[in-house]
Amino acid sequence: MGDPLHFRCSVQFEVKNIELRWTHLAPTESSWQVKRPNEYHIISPSLHELKGAVSLDRAARENAGMVRCQGKDLREGGLSVNVTANVTVLDRGVLELSLLNPPGPSTLVARGDSLELNVGVLSVPPLSNCTWLHHGVPVINASPSQDCEDTARGHWCKCTLSLRRIVPVESGTYSLAAHNGDAHAVISVNVSMASEPPRVAHQAQRSGARQMNHVVPALGAATLAMTFIAGYLFYRYKQKPHYEVQWKIIDSLDHDTNEYIYIDPGKLTYDPRRWEVDRATLDLGETLGTGAFGEVVVAAAHGLHGQEGCSTRVAVKRLKKSARAVEREALRMELKVLCHVGQHPNIVNLLGACTEREPVLLITEYCCHGDLLTFLRAHSPKGAPKPGLAPQHSVYGNLVDPGGSEEILKHRELLSLCLQVAGGMAFLESKKCLHRDVAARNVLLAQGFLAKICDFGLARDVTRDPNYIQRGNARLPVKWMAPESVFDCVFSLKSDVWSYGVLVWEIYSYGESPYPHLEVDDTFFHLLQDGYRMEVPKGCPPAMYELMLLCWDTTPAVRPAFRDIEALLAHMMPRSEEKGSMGLETVENLFNT
Repeated sequence: MGDPLHFRCSVQFEVKNIELRWTHLAPTESSWQVKRPNEYHIISPSLHELKGAVSLDRAARENAGMVRCQGKDLREGGLSVNVTANVTVLDRGVLELSLLNPPGPSTLVARGDSLELNVGVLSVPPLSNCTWLHHGVPVINASPSQDCEDTARGHWCKCTLSLRRIVPVESGTYSLAAHNGDAHAVISVNVSMASEPPRVAHQAQRSGARQMNHVVPALGAATLAMTFIAGYLFYRYKQKPHYEVQWKIIDSLDHDTNEYIYIDPGKLTYDPRRWEVDRATLDLGETLGTGAFGEVVVAAAHGLHGQEGCSTRVAVKRLKKSARAVEREALRMELKVLCHVGQHPNIVNLLGACTEREPVLLITEYCCHGDLLTFLRAHSPKGAPKPGLAPQHSVYGNLVDPGGSEEILKHRELLSLCLQVAGGMAFLESKKCLHRDVAARNVLLAQGFLAKICDFGLARDVTRDPNYIQRGNARLPVKWMAPESVFDCVFSLKSDVWSYGVLVWEIYSYGESPYPHLEVDDTFFHLLQDGYRMEVPKGCPPAMYELMLLCWDTTPAVRPAFRDIEALLAHMMPRSEEKGSMGLETVENLFNT
């Protein structure tokens, strides 16, 4: 109900004097839009065609019933032909899923086999989204496809997931989650892997030729075993997470695919005359935090950039001794990205580097008050972690003074934090730089509680952080990601805006975990697809919640740019009082001025 409805009809006769009429248009013909005049075509000297159409802008319950198209030869005694269609108007959309292949809820495959999963989807209105899930997590390392057509019953699609050379970790439950705006549905199939047949050992006879006959197969088996072991070790290597540079610099937009083309960090430059620091001038101190690939240590830099007699407290990022060549190269790429981006008060700025030999050292500003998430929780109204909060794996976990006094943060201070982060993100936006992990845990607080955006990257152990969910061979911060990033792996400046909205929610909830009552499972993904948004944090001003909702718009193009967010918050800042008044104007009004 409420959807448009269109019918087309054509009649062919051997004579020119013909007509086409629509009848049985419920409740009255005047409620339908009959196309006038009909289209007339001469197919051949002895064959004439008349085409007509009728439509409704919005189908209503009273439009249900029979629609008839009648073609008639207007000569005396001429023939007439009819074709009818039955119109059913539903109060809500319909979504029906059926397994096509395999036909049942489970299937058995052998290791290395390929498998194609097919699901038939009947949808009214047409299907708007379908996502394949593996154990509740969207599948990204496979080849999904859709083949759709309009039928008499509705919009029908065959959704396909192709799995190639299946390995044990790819067994388990696969689900298709479909959504059409009115309804959503899920259907699942269990993929099990057949166990290898048992090996039977027997004793060879110790006699001449027979013994040799067993030696040759044994050598073949040994070679096969070594090949299998080498293949398995290579597979395990490929499955291990690899460090990559989190920040991406946009080069251009591919208009054919509507996807960003990123600058290859290897093509960026590093100027040693500006950035190279003698590592002998560094006194490395205690470790601030460690990750899967590297660590961050506090250090004293003597005479940094020609400041003779001065010692500067800095943070130094370096790889672990066990780092592979790919991680060493990635760290050098990260250095070039930081050089390219430049400096801003609200990002953790690069101060120098030691690159002449391994290990490469990246020297950045030291932020004495630690990460924003820990700071928010320490200065919340309760002053302590709340029940149900996800544990915080802080990279700056060894700070002596993580946040100064235990005074509860007021709305003016929370707004200031939002403004500062928006300023840093607006700077990255101006540099066409995607962050891809905007969250309170990735904001540090320097002297004077100055907020600075950072990328811990190699220094964060995402395998131990519950905020990062396994997807393929990567762990991603799903609860901070925009729907197009979760379901379509599309990252953009506007997906960073979505994540910023989640960060603002973190700030005004004093560090609560997003979607506090939801696990990342099928239910979470369905709710996200259906437009669910987090509720306003307790005590949050309406204008700030309105900003969050703007950042969480389903359409990326509708979300505000960071420069506009920064301007808005700067406009609101002078009006803020200790009681948290954000001014009388709404966020929407300010964006439209």
